[in-house]
Amino acid sequence: MVIKSKKIIKDIYFPLAINREKIAPLAKLLDVGCAFGYFLGYCDKYGFKTFGIEVSKNAIEKARKETNAKLFRHDVNNGLNLFENNYFDLVTAFDLIEHLDSPYKFLKECHRVLKIGGKVVLTTPNLGALARLLIKDKWHGFKDKTHKYLFTPKSLEFLFKRSGFKIVRLETPFHPLPKFIKPFLNKTGLGGQIWIVGEK
Repeated sequence: MVIKSKKIIKDIYFPLAINREKIAPLAKLLDVGCAFGYFLGYCDKYGFKTFGIEVSKNAIEKARKETNAKLFRHDVNNGLNLFENNYFDLVTAFDLIEHLDSPYKFLKECHRVLKIGGKVVLTTPNLGALARLLIKDKWHGFKDKTHKYLFTPKSLEFLFKRSGFKIVRLETPFHPLPKFIKPFLNKTGLGGQIWIVGEK
């Protein structure tokens, strides 16, 4: 569970995951690792049929106050067996995959539950980030003891393709920078986060 503020969800995650990917109203959306439900709350307002998974009981209780989504307390390391094949239009997983026992198994499960043409939108720390190169062992990706895997853009692209996805988007955002310079820098591979979109 990684908690992002409502402002970050509203200003960054929702526009990039929903608006930019042109997710249509009434779509079925699953947010894995939904934390306090902020992202799902914004999705509710746009008319999506929303579902969330979170391992933390406390987070699920708070999320129920933020979203109308169907919420499940579930450890995704055990798969997405709560859902049938070809069910969702979109699966999101923000800063989750680095904590899992098997990222490959998780992506295969995402592929299974997505409809043909459905998308998975995922973020994770970027092992190739400029910050990691500069501050080395003090970089947050290394300091977080709950991280089991770290990826470069290329290694995550490889894993997505092996899981059956076509890559729609792959960039490494520099979120705090001015808009006029971000499009160039986001494609350098040096941003602190990997933002990847795969299509079934």
